[in-house]
Amino acid sequence: MTVHVCYSAMKNCINNDSYGMICVGCNACGRINPERQREAALKMWKRKLQQEELGIEGMDEAQRKNIEANISYFKGKIAELES
Repeated sequence: MTVHVCYSAMKNCINNDSYGMICVGCNACGRINPERQREAALKMWKRKLQQEELGIEGMDEAQRKNIEANISYFKGKIAELES
């Protein structure tokens, strides 16, 4: 018998992969290990940046603008955490 436990996303969840519903266990909010929250958030933002940078090729102009805005946002979040 396997047990699967789902936690709802925290109020301060910053990972949009949770869709505000289910905790994905990334620890970016510090729920799992508060001492490693900053490290986990940095890892999450870098992963999201990498996904966006890979996805920009072949996009039309409107999509490209959205992805460029996401990239800029993610770089800002990474800079905040690295400073």
